[in-house]
Amino acid sequence: MYNQPSISWQPGNSLLHRLNPISKGLLSIGLIITSSLHAGSLDRTIIMLAAIFVMFFASKISIIPAISSLKKIRILLLFVFIIQYAGNEQSSLIGAVDSTLRIVCVFLASSMFISITSHSELLYFWEKMLYPLSFAGIPAKETALAMSISIRFFPVMFEEIERIKMSQQARGARLNNSPGTIAGIRSLVSIIIPLVSLSLKKADELATAMSARCYRLNQPRTSLYSYVFQMHDYLIMLSLTIFLFFILF
Repeated sequence: MYNQPSISWQPGNSLLHRLNPISKGLLSIGLIITSSLHAGSLDRTIIMLAAIFVMFFASKISIIPAISSLKKIRILLLFVFIIQYAGNEQSSLIGAVDSTLRIVCVFLASSMFISITSHSELLYFWEKMLYPLSFAGIPAKETALAMSISIRFFPVMFEEIERIKMSQQARGARLNNSPGTIAGIRSLVSIIIPLVSLSLKKADELATAMSARCYRLNQPRTSLYSYVFQMHDYLIMLSLTIFLFFILF
């Protein structure tokens, strides 16, 4: 349905919300890398999944949008499960479930990062992480701004797709969910064209709003908030290091 919750920033005052943006990003990246690369079996993947659920609970944010959004990657999950289960002679059901849950962990860790990080914090994190690239001539600020805006626009685009589908169906259109057929291609075109038009309109509105606020990437600017590392940042990073060492080794 159209009112299905989407992954977006959920304001709060929990410990995870108060972390430095760099700590939030490193926490999420650590969970993503460990979920993907640990050499353990299904039990360690389940521990990782449980840890992510505990973090959602501790941050007092709803995990429902992240769980609901999993159906958007259900084809990928099914594909990975089938490949791991029937891909070679050494595959097993446990291995297939383990590989599928790893992807779920990566998705939930990314969703948690988006849910506890505001737009300004997200921009600050990417600017600091991409700053070394500026020495190689890569525009770090422009890249960070593009990435932060893209992440924030994903939920909006999904909502627009659902709105367009409902509008088309309300006008009597029969949308075919089989993309491999001629009818499916026609249905896809009837969604893509309005979506592109709306995306261009929103991009123009965003550019106008930024221009009206005299936003210039090539000019030195200050930040409204001062992000400094505090004691809880170091404690979280130490706890994360110990936990990831346990999972990896």
